[in-house]
Amino acid sequence: LDEERQAATQAKRKSKQLEAELIQIKKRLNQEMTASSQKDQKLQDLQRKFPTLLSELDRTESRCKQLAQDKAELQQQLQSLRREFQQYKEDCHSSRLQDQKVKASLEENNQKILNEVFTLNTRLTESVLLVSELRSKRERDQELMLREATRKAQLEQSIVSLERENK
Repeated sequence: LDEERQAATQAKRKSKQLEAELIQIKKRLNQEMTASSQKDQKLQDLQRKFPTLLSELDRTESRCKQLAQDKAELQQQLQSLRREFQQYKEDCHSSRLQDQKVKASLEENNQKILNEVFTLNTRLTESVLLVSELRSKRERDQELMLREATRKAQLEQSIVSLERENK
């Protein structure tokens, strides 16, 4: 009888354990069914969205192709602009060198002109001094000639007077 009780107790325990496992299995089954239902719903949503996504993919691929073409054109333009910029830099360098040559030539010419002006100024100053000396000498010579003329006139008068007296 004890053995039957023990067997019955064990059977009850086993039955309760199996019931608990059954409840767990039902919960998992419900969760799986809910998850499966959600997955089915998502699958249906995706199937409904699939044509839209395909057309959007086509538009995106088309846009990518257009952007690739635009990129190629822009790269060509960039290369062209780089060549133009290089040419511009070379032209600027050439112009700068030419400007430096012209500037050096102008400075050299200016220096020559300044030297000539200085020489002419010196000559002019010398000429003015010479003219001034010549005028002074002329004035002295004129005064001397006037004195000589006066003395000559006096001497002639003296000669005339002496000749009168001698007569």
